[in-house]
Amino acid sequence: MKKQNKTIATVKINNSISGYVLVPLDENGEKAVARLYAFDTYEEFRKQPISEIAYMKGETVEAFTEHVKEIAYGLGYTVSVCGSKKNPTLRLWSAPGPVVPEEIDVDLKWSAWSCDQGYWDEYAPGAWQRMKDAWEGKAGPVLVCTAPRKEDRFAKVEIGCRKVSGLFYSNWDEIWDLACTLDLIDENNNWKTPGWERPGDISQQQVNDDMEMCFRESVPFSMYTWEPGNDVEFALKNARRYFQKMMDYVDEFEGELMEKDKNDWNTLVTIYAEDKPGQKDQ
Repeated sequence: MKKQNKTIATVKINNSISGYVLVPLDENGEKAVARLYAFDTYEEFRKQPISEIAYMKGETVEAFTEHVKEIAYGLGYTVSVCGSKKNPTLRLWSAPGPVVPEEIDVDLKWSAWSCDQGYWDEYAPGAWQRMKDAWEGKAGPVLVCTAPRKEDRFAKVEIGCRKVSGLFYSNWDEIWDLACTLDLIDENNNWKTPGWERPGDISQQQVNDDMEMCFRESVPFSMYTWEPGNDVEFALKNARRYFQKMMDYVDEFEGELMEKDKNDWNTLVTIYAEDKPGQKDQ
C-alpha cells in the first residue's frame, strides 16, 4: 500500500514594530496559525490588533523561530525551516488529530489550587514544571485534577500553550446531613415545624416530604456534580502573560468558589434561624 503523504502547512515570519507575527501562505497555514495562537478559527485571529498577536519584540528571528518550534511541538507539529535567515518560511507537518491532554491527579491537602510553587513542590512534586512546560508550549497539554483530602473543594484545570480552562467545585454534605446541622430534624427524625400544628388530614410523611422539598430548593447545587455545592468555570486563551500570572489568575477562582459557599451557607443559616424563636440574634 502506498504511504499517504502528510499535509504541509506553510507560514512565514513577519517582523513588525510590535514584534514577530506568523503569516499563513496557504489554507492549511491559516488553520495552523489559528492553533499556534490558540484561536478557534483564523477569522478570529485576523480580527486581533497587531499589538495583541506580535511577540518577542527586539529578539532575533532565530529566537522567535525556536519559540514557534516549541509551541508547535506542544500541539503535535514538526517544523522545518527554509528560505532566507532574515525572512524564513516554516513548514509545519500537521498532527493527525487533536492532542489529548495528559491527565495528572494531585492532592494538595489543604487547597484545590495554589499560586505558590513551593506548595506544589511539597505536595505534588513535578506538577509545577509540567504545567509550566504545557503553558509555554514546550510540552503537550495537561489536565490537572485536584482532590485535596482535607477540603471539600476540587478542581479540573486544562493547561495548553498560552491557554487555560477548567472549573472549581465544592461538595457539601447530603441534604439530610445539612438539615441536621441546621437543627431542622427532631429526635424522631421528623422535620421540625416551629409555630405550626399539623392538621389531622395531613400525615407526618407528607410534612416531611414537603419540608425536605422546600429545603432542597433553597440549597445550592453544583451544575457539574448535581449534588449540594457550587461550581465556578473559567477560560483564558491567547494569553500574553507569564506562567506565574496565569497561576495567579486560576487561583482567584478558588477564592470565588469559597466566597459563594460562604454566602450561600450564611443565607441558609439566616433563613432557618429566622424560623426559630430566640435564634435570630445569636
